[in-house]
Amino acid sequence: EGGVERVVQELLLVAERYYASAARGLGFIPVGPRIAIAVAASVYREIGRRLLARGAAALRGRTVVSGGRKAWVALGAVLGLLGRDLLGAHGRPHAAELHHHLAGLPGANVPRLAGRVG
Repeated sequence: EGGVERVVQELLLVAERYYASAARGLGFIPVGPRIAIAVAASVYREIGRRLLARGAAALRGRTVVSGGRKAWVALGAVLGLLGRDLLGAHGRPHAAELHHHLAGLPGANVPRLAGRVG
């Protein structure tokens, strides 16, 4: 089980980078879907954080986030969006290297990565 936990931990740490990068790009999404996406991302991110906190032991059963905690996380997501909207902090540079697989697709903001294979 140690090998699985190690892989799950690595994936959750990569997911954290994607969540942070995605949060910086939310301003490019229309307001209605932006709220739903921010709330969903925050709740799923919380599940990942809970799983990480319990040693990334995904095979020991479901990782559950209570309804109250989900509501709190959702409220935080909405307040975070309001704060970013008021401060104009949307659209800050994201971690483009996370999106190298999107290179060449319409609308993708991906720099050419020298020597990158894959």
